Amino acid sequence: MMEYRNLPNFLCIGSQKAGTSWAYEMLSQHPDIWLPNIKEVHYFDFLFGEQTGTRKWGGGHVKSAMDRMRKQAKDRYEKKYVTAIEEKESLTEEWYASIFDHREAKKSKIVGEVTPEYCSISAGGIRHVKNFLGDPKILWIIRDPYERAISQVKMVINRGWSTPPRNDSEWKNAVSSVRYQNRANYKKYIPLWDEAFGDKIKYLAYGDIKTRPSELLEEIEDFLEVKKAKYSGAGEVVHKTKKLELPGWVEKEIKDNVKDQYGFLESRFGENFVKATS
Repeated sequence: MMEYRNLPNFLCIGSQKAGTSWAYEMLSQHPDIWLPNIKEVHYFDFLFGEQTGTRKWGGGHVKSAMDRMRKQAKDRYEKKYVTAIEEKESLTEEWYASIFDHREAKKSKIVGEVTPEYCSISAGGIRHVKNFLGDPKILWIIRDPYERAISQVKMVINRGWSTPPRNDSEWKNAVSSVRYQNRANYKKYIPLWDEAFGDKIKYLAYGDIKTRPSELLEEIEDFLEVKKAKYSGAGEVVHKTKKLELPGWVEKEIKDNVKDQYGFLESRFGENFVKATS
């Protein structure tokens, strides 16, 4: 493995539909933290994701992100930076490292990235994260299992269907295409991350984004060991899920499929933390 400089010293790894966009928007404002102009890099889940589907859609995601970065590059340096990334084969080790080869990253105390699918990578992938990045700190936002799954199902169907499914058969096809169970399988993956990273993981309750955003940001600052900063829009929802009426039987099926997560969360974090995930 080659030696690279300026690789992330923290990751926000999840969960999907649990406030990672909020975390990205807030931490991007901190003067001592550098995040790339691409949320969800998807490098580790492309290699090691379990039932994330990244092998199918990861290349397209990267292409769209690079197109956006190219359009947003205003000066000569930024254009050169984007070109240097695009010259690498996407989703390779060298490509990943080039994303963080930025002059602002080199000046920053903390360099990070936010990709929620990282919470669904294999044990071997978690070891690779630790070895490649040199034992980074990990942030993981935990949302109520049922509410999170419902939000993901609605998001995927709203994006993929021009009109809502019209009958039970269409609903079954639509819901079965959503990888909601493994995108936040706390019971399976938290023990793996705990074993690898121990006290270098900070678990956050999703509900705190709404009820105590300033205090939550202070907890993150303390964990990352950066100074206190001021943030714009800390109490605002980022990427709110569009409304979609789900049939009762779909809601029940989702609830049944995630119900075993609650016992694990309560045993791992306690009742008060679980309440705060809503």
